[in-house]
Amino acid sequence: MKRFFLVVYIALSISCKEKVKQELYESRVELDSTKLQDHELKQTINVETENFKFENEIFNNWLKLGTTESEIIKNLGVAEKDTIYFNEVNGYNGKDIFYLKRDLKIILNDSEKKYVVEQIEIGPKCSFKTKFNIGIGSNFEDVIEVYSKYINKEESSQKNIVIGDVYFGLHIFFDNEKVNKIILGS
Repeated sequence: MKRFFLVVYIALSISCKEKVKQELYESRVELDSTKLQDHELKQTINVETENFKFENEIFNNWLKLGTTESEIIKNLGVAEKDTIYFNEVNGYNGKDIFYLKRDLKIILNDSEKKYVVEQIEIGPKCSFKTKFNIGIGSNFEDVIEVYSKYINKEESSQKNIVIGDVYFGLHIFFDNEKVNKIILGS
């Protein structure tokens, strides 16, 4: 029985990753080469992509992947909205919590018998910043400058810079060359 679930899980994972990869490929817009030259990234970009430790990325000096739900409540209070569900792919309970006034969504799973952060999504009204002081409204050039050695050039575009791995890294989205959304985690 365990073998069956493992096979199903692997098949679904590969299928989902290929679909996401294809969608990213189809919607990709090439990075403007003049911006890359301005920041001397042609030589350094994508060199250390695998060295980016997404689990070390932290928002506002406390929120990161693996943070417990109790720590979140201690720092932000009870979420305004939440959704609890069973994730059939990984066999864990999931919980999406929303801080609507902050434009913050946090996805939790109970793989460790307590809910821990699996993904963080920061929207346009959120004031949280990464450990490199990147947040909503930051300039494209600033993102390139501070994350240059971790940018995944193959998966990035003018509208979405991928830091590290496309599936588990940091995604920084832009509108008019300003950050308007950040997602960390799977």
